[in-house]
Amino acid sequence: MIRWKYIWPYLVVIFTIAAIVYINARLIRRENISHRHIAQTINMAGNQRSLSQRLVTASILMQQGKEYKGFRDELMLWNNAHEELLEGRGQLNASLVDNRSIKQMLIKLDPVQKQLFTQLAAIAVNAGDSSTV
Repeated sequence: MIRWKYIWPYLVVIFTIAAIVYINARLIRRENISHRHIAQTINMAGNQRSLSQRLVTASILMQQGKEYKGFRDELMLWNNAHEELLEGRGQLNASLVDNRSIKQMLIKLDPVQKQLFTQLAAIAVNAGDSSTV
């Protein structure tokens, strides 16, 4: 016959350990999701930066009469990346974009980005078919 007065402390310890492991796993999972959203935002900003460097180089080459294929596609990707960062849509975590300092920085950059987009789009139009995909 099993004596409950000897077994119940072991059962309490086992259930306590199981509860701690479960709660810890949930907390870690939540943190990982948060860090993944931060990483996606950083990657998108880095991608936009990389695209801007390629676009500036391509625009200089195109003004010199050289051909650069895919300019319009990269220009649209660059503009879409900015809009996603500004509005927090797509795969981005909206809470990151709700951060006041990040939002203010993106709002300050928006007129400059729009002006650059207009100038680069004009270069693409002037280049004609040489910038087509």
